[in-house]
Amino acid sequence: PGTLIRTEPMNATVPGGQAYRMLYVSALPDGTPAASGAMVFIPTTPAPDGGRKVVAWAHGTVGMGDACAPSRSTTGMNDMEGWLQQMMSLGWAVVATDYVGLGTPGPELYLVGQSEANDVVYSVEALRAMSQAQAGTDYVVFGHSQGGHSALWTGALAKQIAPDLHLLGIAAAAPATELADIVDAQWDTAVGWAIGAEVAISWPSVDPSLPLQ
Repeated sequence: PGTLIRTEPMNATVPGGQAYRMLYVSALPDGTPAASGAMVFIPTTPAPDGGRKVVAWAHGTVGMGDACAPSRSTTGMNDMEGWLQQMMSLGWAVVATDYVGLGTPGPELYLVGQSEANDVVYSVEALRAMSQAQAGTDYVVFGHSQGGHSALWTGALAKQIAPDLHLLGIAAAAPATELADIVDAQWDTAVGWAIGAEVAISWPSVDPSLPLQ
């Protein structure tokens, strides 16, 4: 986990930066290695002494199909538009995991904290292996919705996942936290049928004894 598999340039315009796709090794909750995709954004300005600071972005719910993976989607950067250019202007590298199972062999472990934290932290490890990134060991995590859930879990588990990295803080926007209440209250809404379907597939793959109802 944390190994960089390959990278390729991404057809995306980022003022002050260059965009790449990355494939890297993460881990399932039991430690089994698993592949995840990610987007990487690197400023065009020279890196400072000690390497660039890193922002690890954790995206919200996007769907379950391979084409929904942000690094494969034509709209994968939409929820980053409000802040990505600012990160480039500050000289910070950004890595945005797809999460294991979204665009790569599954299962997709939607709203499974250990898996999401692994995906976020190991994306930073893999970024540091990219020679173009010149990334240091200091990083922060920023996530929204599902990604807010990911950010909170990363804050709890990062030190045990990668003690060589320095997590300076997290920002969790509208995090999915009270999961039982969220799922129970939303079965009669469109968003409930998105969240509920993903939960119904992902959670039993971690705990087969969990009753679907």
